[in-house]
Amino acid sequence: MEKIISSYSLNTVNEYVSFIYKNCTEIINKIIEKIPDSKFSCKLDNGSIIKLKMKFNTTSKKLDINFSGSSRLLKDNFNTPKAVTKSVVIYFLIYHLFVE
Repeated sequence: MEKIISSYSLNTVNEYVSFIYKNCTEIINKIIEKIPDSKFSCKLDNGSIIKLKMKFNTTSKKLDINFSGSSRLLKDNFNTPKAVTKSVVIYFLIYHLFVE
């Protein structure tokens, strides 16, 4: 990195990083905008239900992922921390948007 900065200057490197970030954001947003509004429901072995609604919000330019209507937290090991849930959603999106 030091060699690149000394060759092109920190300002130039920062401009290119900013350009790459903005370009990637635009590409991802164009892909996410095409995801159709969807609803899913899954009954687990213990009878709990996971419900999911996905909709692209044109105002905020974000994909809204809503788990409303899912079963409440349980006393057994069927619960997951919020971080795990977010990771699964990200994995799902990456797989279905870029791999399939």
